[in-house]
Amino acid sequence: MPTYLQTYSNNYSIIREYVKGYKPTPVKPTIDPSITDLSYDPNSTVKTITQQQKNLSELEIQTTISDTLKRNGVEVSHQAATKPELVKRIIELYAEMKTPKEVGAIVGVGGDTVRKVLKENGIYIRKSWEYPKGTK
Repeated sequence: MPTYLQTYSNNYSIIREYVKGYKPTPVKPTIDPSITDLSYDPNSTVKTITQQQKNLSELEIQTTISDTLKRNGVEVSHQAATKPELVKRIIELYAEMKTPKEVGAIVGVGGDTVRKVLKENGIYIRKSWEYPKGTK
């Protein structure tokens, strides 16, 4: 089992056991006095509708967001790394011991974009414990 899964394996087991034993409570609809259809049965039980949630990959998420923005007339650019002034500013702020999230907030991009820019420019991404105490 991969390390990242082992971290949560105990919680996962507990949740899985809970979900196995979970029986949804039937929902009785309230009677709407405006309904005049005599075939309506107020004692019927509404079935619980469940839908399997799909875990989207990072690419699917970006594509979905990008397509929605484009349909609504918003210009979308994934080209932060091609803007030399932005790259320079990101590197400068990161050199000042700011976290990628902090840098992103300052320059108006996400922390993941900051990490990507740093990585593409061969800059080591610090671990959280590598920041001076009290600055994280």
